[in-house]
Amino acid sequence: MTPGKGILSPEHNVIYLQWCRTTTFSHPEILIAIKYSWHYFS
Repeated sequence: MTPGKGILSPEHNVIYLQWCRTTTFSHPEILIAIKYSWHYFS
């Protein structure tokens, strides 16, 4: 997979960030897991 393509497309990032805001607001532990996985996969 090339950088900036596929799952991490700009359109997906908008939805992803909106989902992160609503989800991590009530589940802060998920934000930690997302940050860890984001660095791991990037």
